[in-house]
Amino acid sequence: MEFNLKRDLCFFDVEATGLHVIRDRIIQIAIRKFFSDGRPAATYVQLINPGIPISQEAMDITGITPDHLRNKPTFSQVAKEIFEFIGNADLAGYNSNVLIFRS
Repeated sequence: MEFNLKRDLCFFDVEATGLHVIRDRIIQIAIRKFFSDGRPAATYVQLINPGIPISQEAMDITGITPDHLRNKPTFSQVAKEIFEFIGNADLAGYNSNVLIFRS
């Protein structure tokens, strides 16, 4: 896929314990980074232990169960790694209503 980018671009998608934006937590994050200099795209995928139960609906949709997450890191343990992977890239998300402002 070719883009005419002025800045790197990261598309992200998350799976969560449910649909409540305040209460529920991320159980998987996937990021595909496209580089403005034409380098091949990079991918980051991580299962995350949410520390709270996963709704049956979320398990039915994602196929991710507590057994998959038992020994995985928490979000706080991988947040810096995610931040560094994204770097100064612009963001685009799937099914996201989050506004992120950058200077």
